[in-house]
Amino acid sequence: MKISVIFTGGTIGSDYNENVISPSAYVKSRLIKRYREGKPGAEFEFVSPFTILSENLNANYLNLLLNSVKEVIKNGSRNIIICHGTDTLQYSAAALSFALAGEDVRAVFVSSNYPLSDKRANGFDNFEAAAQFLEQCKLKGVFASYKNSGEKAFIYTAVKMFSHPEAKDYVYAHGEPAAWYENGIITQNPHYKADKSDFCGYKGSRRFSECSRVLAVSCVPGDGFYYDLTDVKAVILRPYHSGTFNTESKYFAEFCEKAFESEIPVFAVGINSWARYESFNGIESKGIIVLEPCSFPAVYIKAWLAQGSRDDIINFMKTPVCGEFSKKL
Repeated sequence: MKISVIFTGGTIGSDYNENVISPSAYVKSRLIKRYREGKPGAEFEFVSPFTILSENLNANYLNLLLNSVKEVIKNGSRNIIICHGTDTLQYSAAALSFALAGEDVRAVFVSSNYPLSDKRANGFDNFEAAAQFLEQCKLKGVFASYKNSGEKAFIYTAVKMFSHPEAKDYVYAHGEPAAWYENGIITQNPHYKADKSDFCGYKGSRRFSECSRVLAVSCVPGDGFYYDLTDVKAVILRPYHSGTFNTESKYFAEFCEKAFESEIPVFAVGINSWARYESFNGIESKGIIVLEPCSFPAVYIKAWLAQGSRDDIINFMKTPVCGEFSKKL
């Protein structure tokens, strides 16, 4: 089997340089050499459209990544590994998930919590899990391979990955994992079912604009909501962990009213239908559009891609594209 490996930098593509982690050209060979020592079956081809620390991700790099993947597919590859930094892993993974919706392609994002020269690094395990998944499992779509400390490596549906927990390098996702890798063996999850979405015409033709024009607002006590809505096309509200908002706040109400008068849609993300507090009752009356359960990175990327009028954006945001929605989080 031929596997195309796309290197973009990040911690998995970096090493220590005078106590600072920075991109290194030598880690690629180290990663592939170790995999080939134990499992020589796969044939790898390599592409590197750019090399950055992933916190520097922007529209230009996202477009370069999508173009690189399209070029690899055009050249006949259907099995792809993307080596990426952890900080913005979920965003690039969501972007590729939307771009490849409905395509007969399998791609897995791989990252590392430490440089590969560090014995604490999980990058080798993550890469091995991804390669074994592509070699032995036939599931289509975009995934991410990651091994949290003390756990086995899981293959997650990429568009369903949550934001990182504070000060942790863990990766989690809603829904069942597609597979797991432990003691050198990949096991496909018998309970995993790929979500079938209503394909709404997005075929990866949209490019990321230089600025997302998406305002993301996280709930914090005492917020005066003094946010400038000039040139904003959409607002995403991130509630407290219970899916709640301070609906008693006059500032919150004034902000929502201002957005509504400016024809800027306001979306609420991360809300479960099975556990709603009474404060939730004031949400929809303020014109807030509650999305089906999904992760913030996926919603943010989707809003960035959204185009057209207010109604066009709302329709695009509410329509499933690549399995981003779930019954619950």
